[in-house]
Amino acid sequence: MRHADAMLDGLNFSGFNTAIKAIECELPIISLSSVYLRENFSAGLLQTIGCSDVVAGNLDEALLQLLSVLDSKIASSSIKDKMRASKDILFDRLGAMPSFENFILSVVLHD
Repeated sequence: MRHADAMLDGLNFSGFNTAIKAIECELPIISLSSVYLRENFSAGLLQTIGCSDVVAGNLDEALLQLLSVLDSKIASSSIKDKMRASKDILFDRLGAMPSFENFILSVVLHD
């Protein structure tokens, strides 16, 4: 992934692990948006970090976006910059974990 120029997200099943790894490597991903959760993991990640411009509504749009990223160093650099600047949104989040930890401790330590 660190040597690729771009990645076209898997169609009909969006792999969360692959997408999160690509974002970590700052590899531009072109993803399709969908009404189905199983097809929307990458799109959700990309939208969360401000990369909505690489979330396509259909296959034709996805292919045009892929060609744009491959053809333009500016487009590719812009996506990589957004990924680099926004990684903490995905990777350094505690979210619900402190509350979950407190709950587990209260159950375990309860007399």
